[in-house]
Amino acid sequence: MTAHPTRQGRLDAHFGTEATFWKDLYAGHDVLAMIHGYRRDLALRWVDRLRLPVRSSTLEVGCGAGLLSVALASRGHDVDATDTSEAMLDMTRQSANREGQTARMRVSAADVHALPFPDERFRLVVGLGVLPWIDEPEAALSELGRVLVPGGHLIVSINNRSPLHVMADPVRLPMLAPLRDAVRQRLTAIRPDSLAPRPRPIGFARPAEFADRLKSHGLDLISSQGFGYGPFTLLGRQFLPDRLGVGLERRLQSRAERGDRWLAAVASQYLVLARRPAH
Repeated sequence: MTAHPTRQGRLDAHFGTEATFWKDLYAGHDVLAMIHGYRRDLALRWVDRLRLPVRSSTLEVGCGAGLLSVALASRGHDVDATDTSEAMLDMTRQSANREGQTARMRVSAADVHALPFPDERFRLVVGLGVLPWIDEPEAALSELGRVLVPGGHLIVSINNRSPLHVMADPVRLPMLAPLRDAVRQRLTAIRPDSLAPRPRPIGFARPAEFADRLKSHGLDLISSQGFGYGPFTLLGRQFLPDRLGVGLERRLQSRAERGDRWLAAVASQYLVLARRPAH
């Protein structure tokens, strides 16, 4: 692995310490919970449409609390669920045990930059919310393609460089990031327990750009769909109650699904389906 240990280590530690937050997120009722729930449900719909054989070998990288891995196992897949966080892996084991899916799931620590699996091992590989948070996405893509069987499918999410919620709030603009970080560092120095800086995603892309990166790793882009338009803020603060924010999010997502090209271009994330060509 050639990732930068300091930055990647901070990211891994962050997700490990906030493991409970990511587990509870899907049970929430705000815009962020809705977006993550939509992403998981969309990925499962795509998996169902693939009509893979029963007991298809499946890998989830960045399994988090294991909700998606358990859902895949309940569909008859043989699932390897991996993450770098032991706290996440413990929650995945608990979820598998609670849902009676331990026989179809293997839970283990793994680094997506150097997966501990042989070539051409899996029919399906899934990674939601992974590529934007790693130092070397090219190395990860190479590994994800390597472990796919010829004809196998990859489902991943990527982050948009210019999403609506950033363009609508000047405080979120990328060029102001250094100023935001400086202010946060100053406030944290004054009150260490108040405003600790949160990590930001590392990688951004749109499907057209991402297709070229997939191709360079022997993968063909099959389809993509944008989703997520909030949370809606003004000067960095939420200004809509959760109920109104969720309602607005639903309307925007519905319009995007009906073919609104502008909304498709300003989604916060994209779900991408790719395939390794058959020999």
